[in-house]
Amino acid sequence: KGTLGQDVIDIRTLGSKGVFTFDPGFTSTASCESKITFIDGDEGILLHRGFPIDQLATDSNYLEVCYILLNGEKPTQEQYDE
Repeated sequence: KGTLGQDVIDIRTLGSKGVFTFDPGFTSTASCESKITFIDGDEGILLHRGFPIDQLATDSNYLEVCYILLNGEKPTQEQYDE
């Protein structure tokens, strides 16, 4: 199950059953599992740790974004000052 968006199906064992999938242009294929980034190109959504990328770009500085990527949440003022 994806953390956001549509449910997923694990197709790794299909080759051993003599069948493959065909997805021209990889329009329905996830290239990796990620709990950090979510992308929905059709809807124009790019999230990092649940935060929209445009919000991170306009409302956070470099250190805050690094903290968010590593820890999954914004730092408190005390954590930021550290």
